[in-house]
Amino acid sequence: MKQKDDTMARITPNDKYINWFQREWLKEGGLIASAVCADMLNISRNTIKDWTKNGKLRAIRFSEEDKRVFISFSEIQAIINELKDKNQNQKKTAPAQQTTPKNQDSNQQKVVLKNVPLTNSTESTPMKQFHT
Repeated sequence: MKQKDDTMARITPNDKYINWFQREWLKEGGLIASAVCADMLNISRNTIKDWTKNGKLRAIRFSEEDKRVFISFSEIQAIINELKDKNQNQKKTAPAQQTTPKNQDSNQQKVVLKNVPLTNSTESTPMKQFHT
């Protein structure tokens, strides 16, 4: 317990940085790290870097020397809303797909497959799925 108290005694908050962050947070509607922004939009970190270089997004830094880049959450929300609107408009303008092929008898019974765990031929336990 004494070691934890010693660590807390050595911490001196950076008031200048805290004040800057709070002020920018309120002004920008939130700040998120560029890496988190990339994850939210499902794009690469390099794309975020490119967007900040070409002006699509503003890179917000504490100082010119600071390597940490924050992005305005309100800017990200605007991009997300734009993408959602674009997707909805594409769905509205896309032709309706036919649910049954013309040559299929409408009285024919449809087969529905249920989720069945995949198994390896040598194992009886479900195989693990890995994302790449």
